[in-house]
Amino acid sequence: MKPCLGGIYFLIKDGECVYVGQSNDIYRRISEHRTGTPKSRGAPKDFDSWEFIEEYSQERKDQLEYLLIRMINPKLNKDPHMWATTYQLEDSLNTMAECVGQAENTLNFVKRFNRLEEELKQRKICEKLSELFKKGDI
Repeated sequence: MKPCLGGIYFLIKDGECVYVGQSNDIYRRISEHRTGTPKSRGAPKDFDSWEFIEEYSQERKDQLEYLLIRMINPKLNKDPHMWATTYQLEDSLNTMAECVGQAENTLNFVKRFNRLEEELKQRKICEKLSELFKKGDI
């Protein structure tokens, strides 16, 4: 049995996100969407793959789900505007900004790592050339 995995999930059909949802047990919820249950409004959803973002804070799941539905506008989701009175847009934007900030930090780290890696390669080439020069092979 797979462990419970909480977060936001995306149902995908032919490369297009058709549904965004959240659950404290994503594997169970995906299974419900495949088979159709009262919680998934009866009929199975038509999708060929799925992805997820792991998240356990209910507040963050609510905010991210709301924003992602607004941004992606999946055809199988209800109108997210109905939630506008429930969730503060400002809090949701702050959460998204925090996620973007984390992504930018990761990207900057990767860029610094790539520059360091390139610098080390160049240094090794210089060391090799210096070695060959000392041996008189150049």
